[in-house]
Amino acid sequence: MDDLEFEEKLEIKQVVKQRIFFEKKDKEEEEKKINLLNGSLTIEDRKTIEKLLKDVKYFYKGERSSKEKEASCFCIGKAIIVLEEDRKTILNFISLEDFEYGINEYKRITGELLNELMKQDFAIKENFDNLKSEFLKLGKWDKIEKGRVLDEIDGVLTEHKKLGKKEDVWESLGITSPQKSMLWKRYNLFNYFEEDETFLGEEYYRRAIEEMIDKDLKQITKEGVSDDEKKEMILKEILKKKEGIK
Repeated sequence: MDDLEFEEKLEIKQVVKQRIFFEKKDKEEEEKKINLLNGSLTIEDRKTIEKLLKDVKYFYKGERSSKEKEASCFCIGKAIIVLEEDRKTILNFISLEDFEYGINEYKRITGELLNELMKQDFAIKENFDNLKSEFLKLGKWDKIEKGRVLDEIDGVLTEHKKLGKKEDVWESLGITSPQKSMLWKRYNLFNYFEEDETFLGEEYYRRAIEEMIDKDLKQITKEGVSDDEKKEMILKEILKKKEGIK
């Protein structure tokens, strides 16, 4: 983005106004654009736009040439003004009345928004693949950690459905939906009471839940079982571990 002197700003405003009047839009639309040109952004928002116009270039093709040229882009009032390189012909008028929408519209036109979305998609897919790899590396008895990773995978799949159906993903990880449910319940039980003063410093706490048989896990996680009842059942499991009872 070029720095503008006061006189240059006036000249560009005049070019834009001529285009607005030439388009013969309705009076209300004309006044809205003129008001945007005469408006002002906060210092912080203006810096954001200046950085955007500096980092993300706007290219266009001239009428007599297929070669792309770099447009001249300016922030005037509450609008982004895009002119041909000679600054005599307006290519675009992007309103910043809705600041975020205006930024995204500029990015969409220049292709930057697509680039950002592709980068986001890549990062999401990479994280998803890393979580699956992490799960597959865990051992048979790493049930709590497996539950934690599955919980993260479930969240990613819920937010980004295009990554696949949950049932298909569980199958690719070698587990069924019921098995996933048990691992999730085990992890959530462990996570829920991990910071409870009853179990702080208790070395057998994790092992008690990790090695709890599925029948007892189903019982302890049943709807209606109170926290006190759950803690009592966990304490019994801890006692069993300490006494060497399986």
